[in-house]
Amino acid sequence: RYESRFGLPVAALEVVSESAGSPSTALASREELLDVEMVHAIAPGAAVRVVLVGGTSEDTAAAVAAVPRALSYAVGHNLGDVISLSVVINEHCLTPAQVSTLHSVLRAARDRHITVLAGAGDFGAAARSCGGLSKLVKGVGLPASDPLVTAIGGTRLLANPITGRYVGETSWN
Repeated sequence: RYESRFGLPVAALEVVSESAGSPSTALASREELLDVEMVHAIAPGAAVRVVLVGGTSEDTAAAVAAVPRALSYAVGHNLGDVISLSVVINEHCLTPAQVSTLHSVLRAARDRHITVLAGAGDFGAAARSCGGLSKLVKGVGLPASDPLVTAIGGTRLLANPITGRYVGETSWN
């Protein structure tokens, strides 16, 4: 429906799984689907690979283990020149060893000339508290806060509804 609505060619989409089992697009989250749509709109001729990560949930501990594992899989299997991540983990919830593990995988990506993009989060200068709780605390999120990652944030664009002329914009939250 997305392709038809915006006059895009059929996406060259491949779904792979870094864990055992057969990959299914039904396992993709809303964030992954949104990412695929945006990447396809920006680069309609690009091959898009979605790496499904096993054993993840809203639980911080699961995400902490899954992110470096999935990155390592994508880098090690040379799945693309650009990797986009839609995960944000409050950096205060990670041990120095966990931060180091993530950074070492990001170094491997850099050494292979792979660009890594990550969402800066939906909460401005706040992040979810540790333990998967919905409470927000001051903080920044990894992997976006790592110096080897290009952080992507969002703004709300204000335009004249008749002319489309730019009026202004504000950052999310």
